[in-house]
Order: sequence, then structure tokens, then C-alpha cells
Amino acid sequence: MKEKLWRYCEEGKEERYTLKELEEYFSKEPGLQEQKNQGTHFSDWLGEMEHMQILIPEGC
Repeated sequence: MKEKLWRYCEEGKEERYTLKELEEYFSKEPGLQEQKNQGTHFSDWLGEMEHMQILIPEGC
């Protein structure tokens, strides 16, 4: 089974991330600490990033 990927595009540059890579980013990114302190979980953050089309699930 193929692993799901998310596309991130910024300034004409496109990158792809796996779920594991996004989870690691969420857990280590200092800029997200305040959101985590307010109770934001990874799934909430990922859903918001998809909604704002910052991260775009592949194959959709």
C-alpha cells in the first residue's frame, strides 16, 4: 500500500511530506508550542492546515 503524502507549496517551491514527517514537525516545531499548550492535537493541526490549503493531500 502506498503511503499517503501531503504537498506543501510556497514561493514556487513544492515539497512532499509523509504523515510521520508531519507528526515529527508538529512535535518539535517551537512555533507551535503555544497551540499545543492550548490543547491543539496533531490531528486538529493537520485538519486546519488542509482546510487552509497549506498542506494538500495527494490524490484528492
